[in-house]
Parts: sequence; structure tokens; C-alpha cells
Amino acid sequence: MLTFFIINLFLSFFILKIIGKVKLLTLLLLAANFYLFFTTVKDFLKKGYKNFSQTVSHFGFSLLILSIILNAIFSKEIIANLKVGEGLSFENNQIIFKKIETSSGPNFEKIVGVFIIRHKKKIDTKFMPEVRIYNQPEVITSEAFIKTSIFKDRFLVINPVKDKTYFNVRYQEKPLMVWIWISTILIMIGGCINFLRNEK
Repeated sequence: MLTFFIINLFLSFFILKIIGKVKLLTLLLLAANFYLFFTTVKDFLKKGYKNFSQTVSHFGFSLLILSIILNAIFSKEIIANLKVGEGLSFENNQIIFKKIETSSGPNFEKIVGVFIIRHKKKIDTKFMPEVRIYNQPEVITSEAFIKTSIFKDRFLVINPVKDKTYFNVRYQEKPLMVWIWISTILIMIGGCINFLRNEK
């Protein structure tokens, strides 16, 4: 078991060294979490293992911590002031401010920014965040546009800066957000299985 932990420690150090962020606390947390993750997987594969609810909960907990740590390490945020027609490059990707669409509601004016996120593989994704300006009282709210996938969530938010021509644009990438929810559900399932088993 000690050998297994040392292997996880080196694995964690290698991952953190690649991304250029090596902190002792993060290293130990990642190593301990890999240890729990792999031991619970081993318990799943073990024949005749009876404590299924505990294994499910431990697996969910290890997945939760792993998702949170990797989310904190690999999250990205880009903030800039842009007007229609301008773009911003980051890591071989590009944010392009295509146009503005306006409409009116019962007591508010709605401004929709149309953006294209162009990836290095020439894949374009449309984002349409909103700003709502209410009349009574005068309040400005921002509605984030969110794209969710199994690996990461992407957010785009805008706020008017100057005469509604320039907008403050904030783009975020949050990896493994879905897995945080999945791991929480696994912990809950493990607790429910244990509760039902004890009731019998």
C-alpha cells in the first residue's frame, strides 16, 4: 500500500510539473486522492467484496476531490473591453464580437451580444450572453451564456462600459463541472444503499 501511495505521489508530481504549478499541499492532496480513487476501483473489481455502499461513496468522494482540484488548476478566465467587430486571441483561440441584437420586454430593454469562439481546430461556437436594463427601478443585470460538455463548462458574460458601444467581456472555462455533480450523486447513492440495507 505504501508503494502504491509513492507511485501516486510521483504521478501527481509529474502532472503538476507538466503544467508548471508545483505546490506541496496540492501535490499531497492530488496524491492522496489518486490513492483513494485507485483503491476504490480495485475494490469494485474484487470478487466477493460486500461493502458496496462504502465503496460507491468513497469512489464518489475521490471523484469529487479530484474534480475540484483539477478544476482549480485548469480553470481559465479572459477579461477585456471590446466593441462590435473586435476580437481577442488567447492560447491559439479567438473571441470575436460579431454584433449586437436589441429588443424590448414589458419593463426592460434587452441587449444580446453575439460572439464566436474560434478554436485552433477551426471550430466555431456561438455564444449569446444578455444584458437586461430594467426601467422601474433602473437596474442592469447580466445573463451568462453557458455551454456545458462532459469535460468542461464555458461561460461568457458581458456588461456595458461606455455608451453601450464598448462592453466588458468575461470568458471562463471550468473543467469537470459535470463530474462534480456526478460525484455528489454517487456519494448520495452510496448513503441510500447503506440506509436501505440497514433497514432490512
